[in-house]
Amino acid sequence: MKTYFLAQCKARDWVTRKVRWEGRRGATDWLLLAPNGLIWWVELKAAGKHPDNSQQEEHRLFRQFGQKVVVLDSKTSIDELICLVEMTLDRIRP
Repeated sequence: MKTYFLAQCKARDWVTRKVRWEGRRGATDWLLLAPNGLIWWVELKAAGKHPDNSQQEEHRLFRQFGQKVVVLDSKTSIDELICLVEMTLDRIRP
C-alpha cells in the first residue's frame, strides 16, 4: 500500500512526508502536499482495516480545523484520492 501510494504521488511530483508525532496517539501517517497549497493528511491501512478510536478522534479534530483527512486501504482508494486531488487542481489552476 505504502509503495503504491508513494509511487503515485512521486509520478505527479507531489511531496509526501512520513509524519511522526511526539506524545500523540492516533495521528495520521502521511502528509501529502500538492501544488497550489493543497494539503491532505493520509492514513494508510491494510486492506479492510479501519482507524482505531484514537485515530478516529484525531481525524475528527483535524477536520474540525478544516484539514482534509483520508483513510486509504486499497489501490482503488489511493487511485480515488489521486483523482480527487487532480480534479481539485484542475479547478483551481489559473
